[in-house]
Amino acid sequence: CGWLGILGGCQNHLDTCGYVQVACELGCRVVLQREDQEAHQDECPKMRVECELHCGETILREDVNKHLECDCGQVVKTCELGCEARLTLDELKIHVRDTCTQRMVECEFCEEDQKISQK
Repeated sequence: CGWLGILGGCQNHLDTCGYVQVACELGCRVVLQREDQEAHQDECPKMRVECELHCGETILREDVNKHLECDCGQVVKTCELGCEARLTLDELKIHVRDTCTQRMVECEFCEEDQKISQK
């Protein structure tokens, strides 16, 4: 790094020198030069980021795909019961339970589950 100083000041310099190798402060186990830590956070898998669909969640960058596939209430999906409705995940949970024309309901007379047909 080009530092020149008295031996007694060496430790103070090493505590702040940008060329010293350090572990990522977010815990991803990458070792890099101290001066590169801020830039590393733009790609670090342990960095917390806001959901790109603005659902209000902050997740680890490494968990973004799982969040979008399973947890994000703003992701639009097609009803898995076959009615072809496209709703956000939050809306879909209510739809499948309460309003889907392909959901199973209990017959009030025989108490067996039947698919309703309201198409």
